[in-house]
Order: sequence, then structure tokens, then C-alpha cells
Amino acid sequence: MIKIKVWSIQEILIRLILLCLCFSIVALLICVLVNQNFDNIEKKILDDTLLVRHKNNNDSKNNPKDLLKSELSILNNIDIDDDAEEREQIQNVEHEEENHVFSTPGLYAQKLSNGQYKVGSVYINSYLEQQIDLEELEKPLEITVSRPCSVLIYHTHTSESYTLDNQKHSDYYRTEDNQYNVVAVGKKLAENLTNLGFFVTQDTTQHDYPSYNGAYKASLATVEKHLKERNYDIILDIHRDALSGNANFRPTAEINGETSAKLMIVVGTNDAGLEHDNWMKNFKFALALQEKGNEMYPGLFRDMHLSTSRYNQHTSDKTLIIEVGATGNTMEETEIAMKYLANILNCLVNSEH
Repeated sequence: MIKIKVWSIQEILIRLILLCLCFSIVALLICVLVNQNFDNIEKKILDDTLLVRHKNNNDSKNNPKDLLKSELSILNNIDIDDDAEEREQIQNVEHEEENHVFSTPGLYAQKLSNGQYKVGSVYINSYLEQQIDLEELEKPLEITVSRPCSVLIYHTHTSESYTLDNQKHSDYYRTEDNQYNVVAVGKKLAENLTNLGFFVTQDTTQHDYPSYNGAYKASLATVEKHLKERNYDIILDIHRDALSGNANFRPTAEINGETSAKLMIVVGTNDAGLEHDNWMKNFKFALALQEKGNEMYPGLFRDMHLSTSRYNQHTSDKTLIIEVGATGNTMEETEIAMKYLANILNCLVNSEH
């Protein structure tokens, strides 16, 4: 006769609970072993990396402080978070889209007896038939720039050059050699701005050689091409002042023990009949720029030039011509001027007026 043991419901439940507990313990042990192996692998990679870095540092005779910095750098660069790269990309996108708003200060504007205008500390030579609206000039203007601030640099009169010891000019202070013309000046400005955190594009297209005729039409096509690719906060057409009656004219300023070429801002308008509705915004931006420059580096700027022509400045509300020195200045003097101009732009667009 076969005996069959019948378990009560209570005994069945107890055995099920014990079985589940055993499975849980086994699963926990497996997880611990896997994590331990992962930690060992990660530690081995780290140890190997530090060993190689330590060997390299010993070979180059670095001091212990440098080795510690190197090791900390390695530790900081080890990333076991799968989402870290994605978060960093999102943060970069948000940073690129960040905007900064600043305002031009309200400056007292007046017309002087000699026909000049004065706004704040800035003197303006106006060649307009119309009177300047002084009340409008005194109103602050809110200006928005992206961070990093983007700047487009180009050269309508690309071949304009300066006084050189070896007189490398193809004809009257003009050369296609970009080491000795305004392209080199623009390059120096671009380098300084980039070092200050700006996003800079410099276009070196020749627009004026061998003939000046049609240079502004050609440079307009260049600017429009770049604006189709992206928006720029500031657009600068870098020139050298051309004074045919005085080739030795050399405007300079002594700043911080250095001899700098002087700068002159040229603002275009719609006075000659071409459409340029935003010229007053350009004008007020120019005034804010020169006012900041007068504050930081007295003597760097010459009187501002307000022209009847628009000079392609209808393409943006922060587009200017900057005349860097004249035919009598040297390349070294223009490079110093570009260092100071970059500093002024940096202080202006990051100001909190």
C-alpha cells in the first residue's frame, strides 16, 4: 500500500517562501560578482592609464604637482554615465542660443557752431543735408547679441595697404599681398576677438583690385552670401583711410606706452536716396562703441564720419566701416589698434547698461 503525504496549505506557503528566498539570495550573489568584475576592469583601465601618464611625466621630468593635475584630469574624464554626452550636447545647444541684451546709454546730443555734432564725448562730422534728430539720439537703444557674439569681418577695398620699410606696394598704397594690406589687419582683429570668446568669420575676397569701380557691389554679394548661411550680430568692413592729398598722413595715439593707429568709424545713411531704414540704429550703435572706446582708451578714435552713402550698411543694424589708420601708418601700429578695438567690443557687448 502506497502512502501519500498530503501537505497542509500552511506548509506549502512556507516552502514557497523559502524557495523564493533562495532564488533571491542566488540572484544577489550573481549581481555582486558581476559588479565586482566591472569594478576590477574599470580599476585596471584606470591603473594602466595612470601608469602610462606617470611614465610619460617621469620621462618629461614633470614635478609631483603636475602629475597630480594630470591624474585628476584623467579621473574627471572617465565617464560611465551613458546619458552624460547627450546632456552635454543639450547644454551646448542651449548655450549657443543664449542672447544678451544691453542698452546704449542716453547721451547728451548737440549741434556745434562749426557744423559738427557732439553726442556724449563723440564728435561727428556730418555730410548730410538733413538735420540729425538730437532727441532720438539721446534715447537709449536696446541691443541684442548672441553668446558667443558673432562677428563678420570683410574688406570692400581689400588691397588698401600701409607704409612699409621695403615699400611693397603694387601701386599707390595698394597690394594684393594679404600680408601687407587690410586683410592682415582684419585677421589680427579676428584673432583678438576669438581669444575673447567671439565667434568670428573673416572673408578675404578681393573686391577692389585692379579697379575700385564696383567694389561695394561686389562686397555686398559677399555679405549677403554669409547672411544666408547664418545671422551675425556685428558686421565690420575694415578699411584704411585713403587721403590722396597727403600720403604721409599718420594718425596715431599713445596708449599704455604703445603707438597705435587711430580709428575712424564711418556710418552710412539713406541721404543719397538708397533704402536704409535702420541707419539711425547703426549710428547709435557706433556712438555707443566710440563712447566706450573714449572711456577705455582716450585718443584712439578720430571724429566719426556720417556719410550720405549707405556703404552696404542696410544689411544689419550693427554694421559699420572702421577706417584703421592711413597711408602713413605701419602694420605694427594697426595691430595694436586691433587689440584695443577687440577689447572695446568685448566690454561693450557684455555691458549691463
